[in-house]
Amino acid sequence: TQALLLQWMAWPASPIVREHDDAQPVDGNEAAGPGLLEEAVADADATVDFARRAQRRLRRWHQRIAAGIEAFDSLDDAGLHELRKRIKRQRYAVEFFAPALRHGRTSSYLKRLRPAQECMGELNDLFVARARYGALVSSEPGVWFARGWLAARVIEARALARIELERLARSDPPRA
Repeated sequence: TQALLLQWMAWPASPIVREHDDAQPVDGNEAAGPGLLEEAVADADATVDFARRAQRRLRRWHQRIAAGIEAFDSLDDAGLHELRKRIKRQRYAVEFFAPALRHGRTSSYLKRLRPAQECMGELNDLFVARARYGALVSSEPGVWFARGWLAARVIEARALARIELERLARSDPPRA
């Protein structure tokens, strides 16, 4: 999908589209058409501009994620869920814009994003389970055991998530 979108963006300057223009051959050679070079340069500038805008957006989103990571210990369940959603959005945006970004930086950044997103997803799953079991405590006394296990697992998952999030905060988002 990403490659297809980038191809569509470059399509107006492609030779396939140009061969159907009204340009006539000059002296037996195929005419490039008036302004084809200028259009190609403008399209290249638009592609570079697109990549730079994507880079700026990813950098801003990364800064917001890093700010959330700094406040990690003070975040409640809802705050951690919001941080998880930001990380998820960042990962999918990086994967979407990957063809317009530098490959090496993109892959190394994704290597930091994926485990952070997975840790935050596990933490969110534990929060949801804790809330569901919490509703059963009054009618099912055996649920206390599960709640105790979940409480211990949340502590472990938070510690692991903190490590992955600190790694993510220290990394640089990809560049165009």
